[in-house]
Amino acid sequence: MVDEKSVGKSLGRPLFLENIDHVYCNSAKDALKEIQSARTPFSLIISDQRMPGGMGTDFLEQAKIIVPDTICFLITAHSDLKTVIESVNRGAVYKYIIKPWDNEALLDNITVNEELVIHGDVDFNTGNISFNGNIVVQGTIKPGFEVKGVNLTADAIEGATVELTGDLNVSYGMIDTMVRTVGRIHTKFINNCTVFGFNDFVVYNEIVDSTLTLGGHCLIPTGHIITTSISAKKGIKAKNIGSISSTAPVLSVGIDDHANHMEKESDIALEKSLRKIFGLKKKVNFLENSENKYHRMINDLAGKKEMYELEITQFQNQRDELAVSRNASALSGLKESTGRMRKKIADTDVRIHGIFEELDSLSHQIDTLKHMKEIICSSWNKKRAWLKSEKKKYRIPK
Repeated sequence: MVDEKSVGKSLGRPLFLENIDHVYCNSAKDALKEIQSARTPFSLIISDQRMPGGMGTDFLEQAKIIVPDTICFLITAHSDLKTVIESVNRGAVYKYIIKPWDNEALLDNITVNEELVIHGDVDFNTGNISFNGNIVVQGTIKPGFEVKGVNLTADAIEGATVELTGDLNVSYGMIDTMVRTVGRIHTKFINNCTVFGFNDFVVYNEIVDSTLTLGGHCLIPTGHIITTSISAKKGIKAKNIGSISSTAPVLSVGIDDHANHMEKESDIALEKSLRKIFGLKKKVNFLENSENKYHRMINDLAGKKEMYELEITQFQNQRDELAVSRNASALSGLKESTGRMRKKIADTDVRIHGIFEELDSLSHQIDTLKHMKEIICSSWNKKRAWLKSEKKKYRIPK
């Protein structure tokens, strides 16, 4: 952490309470010495934009030369955003935090995730990416591919689908892309994109022919908005809006269209889930009825088997009597009858065994369907709870 002393203590307190090891420096010069002398690179550097001895953006750019893989956060005021955004686009700053900050929100941004690095493009060589951690694409995400994860950093995105629970940082721009993210988005430009986000969207150059539905700010302090529809709950800031030769942009603020859209999607998903659950219930009932039917068949077959065994016992008693009378013809007929009964018993055993196997299969299917039903219900409840917490997290006080 690099900052003036009072702010440094304010930052250090929540980190200490969360048992996060940290080092405080009160100037950029001291921080650079600490970074150079460290045995292992720091995972995160947090700096104030305005501090004794220089600007935070300049310090972080120097730090990135020494530790290029370290993530850098910058604490700043709205008045410094232009300079900060330029630094974000140069790759020195991963995320900025607006003063005054909330400690709980700050800790939400400091997480430990596994990292997946793609050395090149996301294309047919890699396939779609689904990774529960940070994803770094040292190239372009190509048309038709999907990337799902926590945080994503990429050079460019073209015609892809991106779903994140964290932040999206694109060095150059996005074209023909669908984005859904909970965290912030930083990029140089977007063209013909659809974006749904709970947090801020920061663009350096331009937004063209796109639809943005945001729960935070839409910030283009040095760029243009052209032929675009934007709903940003916390406000829109741009250098230029519209042009003489293009269709006028449609802008709205103060309305949580993103959360409303998510609720509509959730309602649709609920209807689908309820239909799935109803269908699963019908299947379970059908299989349970089939299971009862098979149990009745087993009882019937077991009864027949007992009857066959009783007849064999009677044949054996008759055989003993005929043996005394030495009636060869009757003994031969009795032997044939006994053979037929024994075959019926064997056939019955085979049928009973087959029915037991079918019952095992039915029981497995019933358990699987019930488990699917539980998963659908649990997933739905978690999604609704998540949506409720996100709406509360990003709401604007009236």
